[in-house]
Amino acid sequence: MKKQIKERASVAPLLPGTLEKRYNTCGNPECHCNDKVNPRKHGPYYRLSYNIKGKNSSVFVPDEDAAAIMAMTDNYRKARANAQYLALELVELYRKGGLQGMLNKYNKLIEQVSATSPESKAMQETRISRDKCKRKAPEKKEALEKPPKSTPNYTFSTPAP
Repeated sequence: MKKQIKERASVAPLLPGTLEKRYNTCGNPECHCNDKVNPRKHGPYYRLSYNIKGKNSSVFVPDEDAAAIMAMTDNYRKARANAQYLALELVELYRKGGLQGMLNKYNKLIEQVSATSPESKAMQETRISRDKCKRKAPEKKEALEKPPKSTPNYTFSTPAP
């Protein structure tokens, strides 16, 4: 589980989908791609196919970007697999130790991972922001529980013409 937490903390670019290598034929009947005996299709062309919110779509990718896009789609698949594994581990911890036991184990693992790997700037800011909110929460709770201060009664009148 520690490995999955470490991998989730890394901030590698993620891109959903699959990079496909495509070969096409054109509409010219005299072209080599339409040869009856030895057709040689045009390509390769790269296409990123993805599904977002239940809609399939694709975009063509230039040759020079193909390697980087492939790495990003691999990162996405790894991150998704890690998230599933981590979720299943947390369910198992919840079954064994209840909510508090699960959270204690998870927080302990987060601390271990944070101590051994450098945090990204975004992760540091998120942690700092979360800690500030935790510290301010009791003050906000007190403010909400106090009865409202009486406000002076102001009356406004319009001047006579």
